Amino acid sequence: MTMAIKIDLRRSSELIFRHLLFRIGFEEEKNFHVVLNSVIAGRYHVTEYLGAAAFSKALQAHDMHTGVDVCIKIIKNNKDFFDQSLDEIKLLKHVNKHDPGDKYHILRLYDYFYFREHLLIVCELLKANLYEFDKFNRESGAEVYFTMPRLQVLFQNDSSATLLARVIGIIGPIGQSMLAKGCDTYKYFTKNHMLYERNQKIK
Repeated sequence: MTMAIKIDLRRSSELIFRHLLFRIGFEEEKNFHVVLNSVIAGRYHVTEYLGAAAFSKALQAHDMHTGVDVCIKIIKNNKDFFDQSLDEIKLLKHVNKHDPGDKYHILRLYDYFYFREHLLIVCELLKANLYEFDKFNRESGAEVYFTMPRLQVLFQNDSSATLLARVIGIIGPIGQSMLAKGCDTYKYFTKNHMLYERNQKIK
């Protein structure tokens, strides 16, 4: 009989890993075989396969206890991915705790457990992300979503230079290969790929 095991986040990831290894083990098989209309952990009825990423795959399921459709993120059977996902759970628990009324519309975490040698994260089921939404609009001839005015509200800046500074502050330096392809790179970046430099002659 396959069991779903609750995870105590107060323990270190190494202790959790060893505990799970002792209980059921991290097996050689890294994939979780998805079967539509199956039930996970006696609770989640799988209704649709949503897609896969580098270290996980996502399913749509119906929570038979609450009657709500959810997204189940299945983490690949790998220690590093397991550790990263524990951090993701801790972060979601933290932000959800400080936004109980969902005022800021942050992804809601519903459940997490260990099942068939994989960590599963159950969260709010969302629609297409902004990238997919914009791609759909472009391909269908609809309005382009990522316009400069919309981006400037998103980062609260009114010039291209300050917008770039804010983006770099959030995601880190822009790759040199990308800068090399930019038609207007020279307007905002120095030869050393710095965003801008102060002219010492100007008081």
